[in-house]
Amino acid sequence: MYSKNSNKIKKIVLAFFLLGCVVMLLPACKNKSQKETSTVLEMQQQTYLEQKNMSYTSKPVLVIRVILFTILGAVLGGFIGYALYNVVINNFIWNGDIGIICSILGVIAGAILGFMLARSISPIKQNEYIDVETKFVFSQHESDEISTLVYGAAANDDASKHFLPRFSSDGEVQLTIEMQTSLIEKKIKKLSKFQKSTDVLIPVEIKISKTNNLEIKYDGGLQKDRFSYEPDSTYDTYRFFIKNNEKLSQNIKFLFVPSDKADVEIDVVYGTPDYKMVDSMCDIAQTVKFLN
Repeated sequence: MYSKNSNKIKKIVLAFFLLGCVVMLLPACKNKSQKETSTVLEMQQQTYLEQKNMSYTSKPVLVIRVILFTILGAVLGGFIGYALYNVVINNFIWNGDIGIICSILGVIAGAILGFMLARSISPIKQNEYIDVETKFVFSQHESDEISTLVYGAAANDDASKHFLPRFSSDGEVQLTIEMQTSLIEKKIKKLSKFQKSTDVLIPVEIKISKTNNLEIKYDGGLQKDRFSYEPDSTYDTYRFFIKNNEKLSQNIKFLFVPSDKADVEIDVVYGTPDYKMVDSMCDIAQTVKFLN
């Protein structure tokens, strides 16, 4: 009788314990889900820092690695050359005292191969190897007119695509900033496999000057959890990442609501000062005028 009651009590205690574990895990899972949802930009920032460290080998490390691989290649090459002489050449090809010559040739060949291998696995830092074609697509809500400005290293040759944006202050204007990436052809051969990856993240900073008689609103495109917004008395600053993937359509939209005559400056900068992976010609400084 006592044994049956004891087992029953144990089952009840175990049930309450399991129920308590479930109750405790549910909030934890919920908080984890909320954290993952709210930290997309933070995770991208961490990924970008890791990618930046992986994208190139510092010069001291590169030099040491090249020296070690060259020495190792020379030693192995010397042994292989001498073994080749003893096993193959001396027995089957030519019975002559050329063991030293074979060893020297092996040392030279091994050193060259070791040097080439060290350089191939240690990519050198490459700056400005990505081109970003940036389109400013303006559309005034009270008309069907759409005006487009095209920027970027590849687009700079066509000056006819550029104009000074002027719009009436009587209506709202939507600006869509479209960003299309590609690798610069003449630098492709110098890039490592990682640097060519479509998962490489590119930092983007958009600064829009504040001015009287003009309200500026985020209007879609890039999701809100993927950019940071920092207002101050002079500029509204948006920071986010785009991928080095020419197949992706990447854009962010703003709505300009003027109440009178106003000028606004828009700056778009790619990369960071310590790592300019995007051609500097792709950075943009543009003034937009709203007239009476």
